[in-house]
Amino acid sequence: MHRRITRLIAPLILAVAALGASSLVQAKTNIEVNMDPVTAKSEMAPVWLGYAMARARYISAHFSDYQGQTGVIASAYVEEVEARFAATKMYNELRAKDLPANRYFDDLSKVITAGYMPEYTWVNLHQASWKTAPPDERLDAYRKWAKKNLAGHKVETHGQIVIKAAAADAASAAR
Repeated sequence: MHRRITRLIAPLILAVAALGASSLVQAKTNIEVNMDPVTAKSEMAPVWLGYAMARARYISAHFSDYQGQTGVIASAYVEEVEARFAATKMYNELRAKDLPANRYFDDLSKVITAGYMPEYTWVNLHQASWKTAPPDERLDAYRKWAKKNLAGHKVETHGQIVIKAAAADAASAAR
């Protein structure tokens, strides 16, 4: 299993390198990606790391929206939509190589194919801080579609984003 994970992580390293300047911003703003040890050792580690890195990249690009926030950061709606898209894309690319099937990401692939990722995110991952929902007719259509196509679906999230206090203080001082 270790060899398989190593082979699967190589594309992720390239993806992280492609972040380029965004990685520098993350270091400057002190954004930390945390993975639980079980997920970090699983075959799905590259996919969930891709999810967390997509969140970190989004936060870096929109850091002013996170002013004053420290500790574990709850995702913003658009951030979560983009991160789920990115993780599913990575899953599909790795799946085409030799990553074993995963029910959760197979379901997300169906959601993307049907064009419902914003609605999926709103309905299945909703947080109180999210204010702007997709149009009601799209939510209703998604719910009908999901009832038929996502029977037994269980939402998963692995990985956290932490903003260190020093980064938040430095950002405040720069204003």
